[in-house]
Amino acid sequence: MNKKLVIGWSSIWVVTTLVYILWIRNLVIQSFYDRAPDWFTQLVNSLYPRFPIEKHRFELSFFLGHADQIIIRLGLITCFLVFTWFARNYWTSHTTWLDQLWQVRISQRNIQIYIWVVYTCVIYFTYDWYIVLTHLYEAQVLYKPLLLLRLLHLSFPSPIWIGIGYGLLLIGCFGMLFRFKSSICAMVVAIVFTLLQGWLYSFEKLDHAFAPLTYVLWLMPLLIIQTNHSYVQWALPLIRMVIGILYLQAGLEKLLIGGMEWLDPETFRNYLYLHSTPTGLWVANQDWLCILLPAMALLFQLSFILIVFFPATRWIILPVGVLFHSSTYILMGVGGIVNAWVWLYGLFLFDGLNTKNADLTGKKSVDKEA
Repeated sequence: MNKKLVIGWSSIWVVTTLVYILWIRNLVIQSFYDRAPDWFTQLVNSLYPRFPIEKHRFELSFFLGHADQIIIRLGLITCFLVFTWFARNYWTSHTTWLDQLWQVRISQRNIQIYIWVVYTCVIYFTYDWYIVLTHLYEAQVLYKPLLLLRLLHLSFPSPIWIGIGYGLLLIGCFGMLFRFKSSICAMVVAIVFTLLQGWLYSFEKLDHAFAPLTYVLWLMPLLIIQTNHSYVQWALPLIRMVIGILYLQAGLEKLLIGGMEWLDPETFRNYLYLHSTPTGLWVANQDWLCILLPAMALLFQLSFILIVFFPATRWIILPVGVLFHSSTYILMGVGGIVNAWVWLYGLFLFDGLNTKNADLTGKKSVDKEA
């Protein structure tokens, strides 16, 4: 990692933090009381359309806490970059090991498995999107486009365009499954999936179930392009890293927003009452489970990223992940037994070979498949 990049990013974070403390934070307070300048009000409404409604539901401290989180998270990213740079340049005994994490040799067979994992996931979880979107077309009065759609000046599509978009999504997926114009199909699927998802979520109901799938779809073209030129890959480790970071982010979100209150049994009990199921209501009456289960969930989310650095841990972490997502559905009815997060675990099951440790037999099999 370039030293100038680390210094530059760190300087930007310091300046941003000072500007926030000395100026922006006060604007947030003014915005809450409808006294902010017009340009700042318009900016807040563009980035946070629900703010005019939600400021009547929550206290000022709620919004200040969320604004502070932006600076805190930028600080965490800065610390991570500095640590990574330091480890790479001064932790010489581990430099080779870190490099090897991003250099794996993957056979064409495994590449095809990854493709089937990802694009069958898209087909399965979007089977009803055309029907849902055509029904939403009748409720356009409630349509509030997300930021991406506003930037692209895209209105809600008519049923004809919904059908065309969904058709392109399926054509792209099947093109990927049978390796027809893979690079083009991968980009088509990523673009159309993102747009359709944006229209679905423009009715003020977000669904985080597709978060990892969205990121993976945008990274799949890199995997395909690299495969066409070399079997030495960094795209696959990047895909795995992104999924790990999403879990880590979910865990950090709980700690940064809720703090240790997340481990208070009353917090978990309230979630169980809010999303009531027979099993969840029974658990809500068991204090020890209301402490143990959220603690285990937090530990799982924070530790999932270990799978990237220590692949052998997958045989523990992935089964725990299946249990975690299944329990969320059983206790709160959130998600489903078949879950997009779990579906993508297939990307961790079939290893590429480390380039340093790849033996001649592995190399010959790869060359033969080429």
